Formats: sequence, C-alpha cells, structure tokens
Amino acid sequence: MTDTIGGYWESAGRSDIGDTYDSVLSILQLGLLVTSLLLLFVSVLGQINIGLSSLEQRTHELLIRRAIGASRTNIVALVLGSQLILSIFVCLAAILISLILVHCIGALLPVDSPVGTPSYPISVAVVAVAVSVLTALLGGLLPALKAAKLEPALALR
Repeated sequence: MTDTIGGYWESAGRSDIGDTYDSVLSILQLGLLVTSLLLLFVSVLGQINIGLSSLEQRTHELLIRRAIGASRTNIVALVLGSQLILSIFVCLAAILISLILVHCIGALLPVDSPVGTPSYPISVAVVAVAVSVLTALLGGLLPALKAAKLEPALALR
C-alpha cells in the first residue's frame, strides 16, 4: 500500500466465510443420502416386480423341482441365487467400465495440467457392490418366499 498510494498498513484481518458453507454442504449431503435411499427403494421394488413376473414364467420348472424332492430352502436359494449372480455380474461390468473411464480422464488431461491423474476409489466400489448385493437380496426375497410356498401338486395339472 505504501508503494501505490502512500499510506501505511495498520492491521490485517481475514474475512472468510468458509465455515458457513459447512451447513450448506451437510444439507446437500443429507439430500443426496435421502435421494439415494429412495432410488434404492425403487430399485428393490423393480426387482420384486421383475422377480414376480419371472416367477410366473418359471412356476412349472420350480414345481417340478419341488415334486422330485427339492426342499423349500432349495427353491429359495435357487431364486435368490439367480438374483445374486445377476447383481454381481452387473457390478463387475459397472466397475470395469468405471475403471476404464477413470483411467481415460487421466489420458485426456493436458501434460502441464496441475490436476493429477485421479486414482480409482476402491473403497467406494466395495461399498457399491455391497449395497447392490443387499438390494438384490431384498428384491429377490419376496419372489423367493412366494416360490417356496408353491405346492408340488400343482405341477400335476
């Protein structure tokens, strides 16, 4: 200041409003959490719907299995297992695609960019797989229980 307008420096203070953004960020995080939980709930409902319609098409097969000696537990494991295998394959495909995209971001950055190549968030991928498996199990539970209640005598019709 002395160099430009001929004054003197009395004191310097910091005027920062960074702390006020903490409340805004916490509200945004809460909103994203609620939105993601609602989307997972809708996903579970969709999987229940698909599972019940698939059950209608597989009823004859499941009844024959029951008639030749499969227990109710085996039927539940069969229906839940198919949901679980599908969920794991979709998770593996999604992780592979996201891994490729993260590495492509690094290739698209200019050489003199101050931003480094991003690392792949493995912990987030593990949480996503766990949530996907839980969603698949919850979505397949009602169709599996309904399939287990089928009576083998219906297969003779």
